[in-house]
Amino acid sequence: MEVQSMEKLLAKTEQDEAKKMQRITVHQELELEFHLGNLLASDWKPFMGLQCRDPYPEAEPWALVRDNMQLLSNHGAQGGGTGGVAAGAHHLPATQEVGALAMQLISWQQFARLKGI
Repeated sequence: MEVQSMEKLLAKTEQDEAKKMQRITVHQELELEFHLGNLLASDWKPFMGLQCRDPYPEAEPWALVRDNMQLLSNHGAQGGGTGGVAAGAHHLPATQEVGALAMQLISWQQFARLKGI
């Protein structure tokens, strides 16, 4: 009896997991190039412009962004514990120290220096 209830419980959890993954699964026709360091998923298909099928023109770009983020998160989750995010391709320039600018003394500072105040 307990074996059947455990099997039912395992089957139910597998179905729940499948439903969760179904909600975040994106069907992409092209093979994407993933760069996790920059959080970038790109394809090399030429951009033909957005076709506004919705009454809201900003809905299509947001849908693309959502799909790309879901693809990135799925790709990162399937990586299997890589130990962190890959290094980015862009490097920041080294910092440069800016010396103190030699400013001219104001008139009252010149007066104070002359008088020894």
